[in-house]
Amino acid sequence: MGDCSKKVTVDFSGGVWFHLRMKDVFLDDERETPPGWHRCHHVYEVIALIKAKQVRKLSLDHDLGDGEKTGYHLCLWMVENNKWPVEKPVVHSANPVGAMVMRDMIDKWFQKDWKEVIRARETGKEDRRKEIDRRQDDKTVKVLRRKAAVPR
Repeated sequence: MGDCSKKVTVDFSGGVWFHLRMKDVFLDDERETPPGWHRCHHVYEVIALIKAKQVRKLSLDHDLGDGEKTGYHLCLWMVENNKWPVEKPVVHSANPVGAMVMRDMIDKWFQKDWKEVIRARETGKEDRRKEIDRRQDDKTVKVLRRKAAVPR
């Protein structure tokens, strides 16, 4: 395995520049590692590299052997923690269902904070509820005015 890392300068601390060795990471338990990629067999290895902000590209397999966490578990972790490689991950799994679920999750959540999305949705729901209440109040007022205008 050759040196697959790329030297990249990144600002993570508001003005202090770090020089990191970014890796192109290949998560798989069976396939041959492509030239220039860093091989990981387990999800926990990739998580450690992502936490250290050392992953530029990520290629994922779904099934990683009996009893092992899957590429899907890594996708869940990335979404839940909003920690991602620099570039959008790709999926190379032969498991069609697992690959589809992981791709969908990546497409929907890549570099998006799910907590912010939920907050925005909840705020939107609250705004919609207020608008419905306002419209209902307007209808009630109109009905009351009509009743008041009708001579008895």
